[in-house]
Amino acid sequence: MGYARVSTDHQQLLGQTGAFRPDYVGQLGFYVAWVAENLRDRDRHAPTIGILLCAGRNDRVVRYSLAGASAPLAVADYTYDTLPAHERGLLPGVEQ
Repeated sequence: MGYARVSTDHQQLLGQTGAFRPDYVGQLGFYVAWVAENLRDRDRHAPTIGILLCAGRNDRVVRYSLAGASAPLAVADYTYDTLPAHERGLLPGVEQ
């Protein structure tokens, strides 16, 4: 399991080199909660959101995993070769 976390304007992006696993939701939820509590100005900023990019996913597993999440989270899959070069550079290689 490898990941890269990129924070832009109170959006948490978590990229995984493998297929989606339910425990990734907990990991991303932790990041979102921490940012919302420690960085976000509630008077000026919209709620913090989390976006999880995985190399593959099963929609049914994703749906059940997100059902109990209280933070706004989204899961999307990607193909490594189609990512822009900058984003590819942020993700660890398969050997990491």
